[in-house]
Amino acid sequence: MEKFLIAFLKELEALIVPPPNAHHAITFNRYGSDDTSWDDKLGLQVIDASRAKWATYFLEDDDFAKDPKELAHVVADMHHKREWT
Repeated sequence: MEKFLIAFLKELEALIVPPPNAHHAITFNRYGSDDTSWDDKLGLQVIDASRAKWATYFLEDDDFAKDPKELAHVVADMHHKREWT
């Protein structure tokens, strides 16, 4: 898993360049609310130097069936199509 994640993050940083001395990160997240309940999720935090913004994308089990480079391109495509507020 470590090799997969490193390959994925390196490819993603080539596609979405973070600011100097910063990196994208995979974090633990709780998704939901007290009213609907909480789910544990893996969050991918992407820091985009070109927009000076960051975004979080949730990774699902199916994502890890992809090749790391393919997954990086899927995330980058979503990120570039994202509507920023």
